Amino acid sequence: MPMAGKEEKQAETVERFAWKREADDQSVSERLGQRIRHHREKMGYSLAKASDLTGVPAATLSRIETNKMTPTFPVLLKLMTGLRLQWTELMGAESSTPNTDEPSIAKPGEMITTKVPGYTYSAPHKDHPLCTIMQPLIIDVHATTLDAAGGLRGHKGYEYATVLEGTVIFHMEGREPEEIHPGGSVLFSSDRPHAYVSKGPEIARLVNVTLVDPILHENAEPFALRAKASD
Repeated sequence: MPMAGKEEKQAETVERFAWKREADDQSVSERLGQRIRHHREKMGYSLAKASDLTGVPAATLSRIETNKMTPTFPVLLKLMTGLRLQWTELMGAESSTPNTDEPSIAKPGEMITTKVPGYTYSAPHKDHPLCTIMQPLIIDVHATTLDAAGGLRGHKGYEYATVLEGTVIFHMEGREPEEIHPGGSVLFSSDRPHAYVSKGPEIARLVNVTLVDPILHENAEPFALRAKASD
């Protein structure tokens, strides 16, 4: 099959499972696409080059950038990792130069929210430079099946999650799924493919913190080792 035809077919397959957006959410999707395109062009990458780096078909990436589809979380994670694009660049204010010496105070209602199939992500400290070291998120888990969550996916780093509401079924490659109830938590190396699923039918909510190097510091030592070496 010709490469272009193969990419089109892959894009159509992804698009069939793309999140069915409400009108009010299209602006969020549009912002995502615009910022992904801006970052790609700032890096000097063509669609073909970005496709090579991320594993996302060029046709799919074009649809995302032009707001013709919303990326699933696995696709978004591929784009962020391959393009070295972090949550703060996707969800933060366009122009912000916070003081690294000052704490970030998150107030209710001020979080930037992003929806992808199966999940809603809210970034309470979206603009603070410490987000280049760790990424705190509040995640509402809508997915009630592993397929709806986009399957098992891994990324570089170390991840911690504690359940606030509902019951989360934690899936990880090579082990049986396990239920985590409110107050329960999980800590693991996130390069092992994993996923969060709500036991449902209610939405489950959790606080998730990833110690990054998954995006910007992909080739650096883990943060915990760097901190220990500097003691």
